[in-house]
This record gives sequence, C-alpha cells and structure tokens, in this order.
Amino acid sequence: MKSLKDLLLKHKIPGIRLSENRHICAQITSNIIKIKIKASQVDYFEGKVIFKVSPIIKTEILLHQEEIVKQIKSEGVSVSLVQ
Repeated sequence: MKSLKDLLLKHKIPGIRLSENRHICAQITSNIIKIKIKASQVDYFEGKVIFKVSPIIKTEILLHQEEIVKQIKSEGVSVSLVQ
C-alpha cells in the first residue's frame, strides 16, 4: 500500500495552483495601482481574473488593465479577461 507522502508527491493537490494564480494576480495588481488587494479578493477561473473590490478600485484596475495583464502573463499565468 502506498503512503500518503508518495501519493502527494505524484499527484498535484487541487486548489494549490489556483491559490498561486490568485496570489500572483493580487500582488501584481497591488504593485501597479498602489492599493493593497488581498488574494481573497481575486477570483481566477480559466483565464478570467475577477476582482471583488469596490467600484473605485475596479475602475483603477481597468485603467491599468493592459499593464496588469502583461505582467501577469510574464509570470506564467494565462489571462484572457480582467473584470
């Protein structure tokens, strides 16, 4: 019988990559717009990044959308839409 350690080494844990993508998106966006965004305020699903923030912050994100997408893609995260 295989140990749990062996199983975890061979199979990726669901949700870890999603969590990393959310953290990367939040960190890059925070650096660009100079407003702190938590990873919990970011949803990432199949290349769509959705920010759960106030409308004022969302407007600021949309103003810098091209730069944000460019830097997120440079980190290896696939992005097709920012909302």
